[in-house]
Amino acid sequence: MMDDLLAKIRHWFTYHQPTDETAPKYAAIRAAEDRCHEAIRLVEWEIGPDSAQCHKVINEDFERFAVAIAERCPPGDDMNAALRCVRLARNAMNEGIAQGNNPRHPHMNGSFLLIEAQRQLTLARWQANSAIACGGR
Repeated sequence: MMDDLLAKIRHWFTYHQPTDETAPKYAAIRAAEDRCHEAIRLVEWEIGPDSAQCHKVINEDFERFAVAIAERCPPGDDMNAALRCVRLARNAMNEGIAQGNNPRHPHMNGSFLLIEAQRQLTLARWQANSAIACGGR
């Protein structure tokens, strides 16, 4: 049992160079994350007070990120963690939007919510990349 755990740990802490198979997966995950960051900027600066449109933009782009993860990552703890991070990012943005149609709304510490959403998106990409690199193990 301990030998299996040690083998897993060694596998997790080994650099897994991108291959012809994994490089496009990493690129797709990065592109999906970038679309989410763009959605945040759009909601923050361009859409304005239309909260229904804000929720729609965030939910659609964040769902696309989750789908990109599900389609490119092998099942396992890292993929599940990546999906959880996307959900938490979406939740933070929706909370900010719901509190005054602005992720920076001062009554709900909107700046924190905006930063937390961005942080969770980065964590999602890292977890997805780990899932790809380690093959779900």
